[in-house]
Amino acid sequence: MGSKEHDSLLCNNKTSEKNNYEGKFNTLRIISLKAINEFEDLQKKCEDNYAKYLEERENYLRTKKELEILKEVSGEALGEYENLHRKFAIEQECRDKAEEYAKQQVKANKQLKRQSAILLNTLVAKAVDFDLEELASQTDSDSSSSTEDHGICDKQIEGLKQQVESLQIKTDDLTQKLHLTEEKFNHEIQEHMTTKEALENNKVNFKQLNRVSLLALDDYSNLQQKYETEIQCRAQAEKLAAE
Repeated sequence: MGSKEHDSLLCNNKTSEKNNYEGKFNTLRIISLKAINEFEDLQKKCEDNYAKYLEERENYLRTKKELEILKEVSGEALGEYENLHRKFAIEQECRDKAEEYAKQQVKANKQLKRQSAILLNTLVAKAVDFDLEELASQTDSDSSSSTEDHGICDKQIEGLKQQVESLQIKTDDLTQKLHLTEEKFNHEIQEHMTTKEALENNKVNFKQLNRVSLLALDDYSNLQQKYETEIQCRAQAEKLAAE
């Protein structure tokens, strides 16, 4: 009788121990399945983050290359702008000098015309005062004196004619120079306007390019921050997956 009770008690203990181990096994099995699911989820997140990291890295490298190209283009545009600005300053200086020279030529031409008019009026007045009929009516007794006066007048007239011709030559020469100066001045004005228009266009293009450069720089900075953040997230995900 005692042996049966002992065997029964032993059997109950083994059954209880078995149930206990089965409960622990089931608990561990549930924990293991949960850990496997969590690991798979974490692995999927890690793969997604890595794929996103590769995409962001590609965008980062592409944006970096575009920014370098944009910096190079901006530098060339700035150099062209400064060069054109220097040309514009030179054109403006040449135009100012041409205007000043043209004013001086116009003033000299007007003065020469006034001198020519005065000289012509003087010549006409002296020619009127010289009365040929009075010389023809004089007697033979004073013919020698008349001839001498006539010779003096001829010399004066010839001298005045030479002065008039000289002034006329100078006038024609100055008029020709004035025309050439006016043509050069008009050409300088045309080139000045063309250069000014090109300068204004380059200013607009430079402002647009500068604005694009700033926007690209902002995008590059934001993308670089995202890239660094993704690197940190990937490192944490790999560390967590390893644990």
